[in-house]
Amino acid sequence: MKNCTLLVSSCDNYEDLWGPFFSLLKKYWISIDCPIMLITDGKKFSSNGLQIQCPLDYTNKQRTWSECVIEAIGHIDTEYILFMLDDFWIKEPVDDILIDKCIGYLDSDKNAGTFCLRHQPDFKLHEESKFSEFVRRPKSEPYRITTQVSVWRKSYLNKILRKHESVWDFETFAKYRSRLFYPERIYLIKPTVKMPIVYHSGGVLYRGKYVMPYLKEFKNDLLGIDLSRGYYLNKPSNYDGLITPKYDFWSITKSLFPKY
Repeated sequence: MKNCTLLVSSCDNYEDLWGPFFSLLKKYWISIDCPIMLITDGKKFSSNGLQIQCPLDYTNKQRTWSECVIEAIGHIDTEYILFMLDDFWIKEPVDDILIDKCIGYLDSDKNAGTFCLRHQPDFKLHEESKFSEFVRRPKSEPYRITTQVSVWRKSYLNKILRKHESVWDFETFAKYRSRLFYPERIYLIKPTVKMPIVYHSGGVLYRGKYVMPYLKEFKNDLLGIDLSRGYYLNKPSNYDGLITPKYDFWSITKSLFPKY
């Protein structure tokens, strides 16, 4: 995977996820050869055979999710980023051929901003594109910008972030910024194409606790999972629902600025 860094978003409160996440990464992506950056508050983590960097140091400091991602991007030398969240644990062998294709597509089309590698709800009629595995996401689509696994042009991800936003704020407001201010095109893998990276759509955690039915699928992987953070015996009924935070006027105004 040339000219691309795997960026994994996390924080020190979720350090018990790092061991299982990277164990599964090594198991299901044997050929991975790219730099890996793990976003932490200050703690370091290593795993044999992987090039993991933890460059941030926010120990005893308050930072937003977006501030951490923006600073991490500043430490990345590659032009492209494969972005993942820490509780999206890989379940099947990774198809790095399609990921490499995405990088080639970004090389060939400077107007392409990101390629989402996860099937998404089809709210609107997507537009056909010149990339055979992908459709173009229309500006009217509700989930046009997502934190699901995607290959990003680094410059596009950096400029669409806003430093005051949480991860939920980002997914709520970045879609509007992508419509109003930035011409980059956004692509989504077709439902007829097998996803190159397979995991549970909402992750193995729900509101800080493990979802036991999902953990049981990894029972043969000897991950040494620490259940002290708590768990749900069954999948919560609203597991796939959206979290709807409350926003004040100034926060919304900042989120809808082109850049500040």
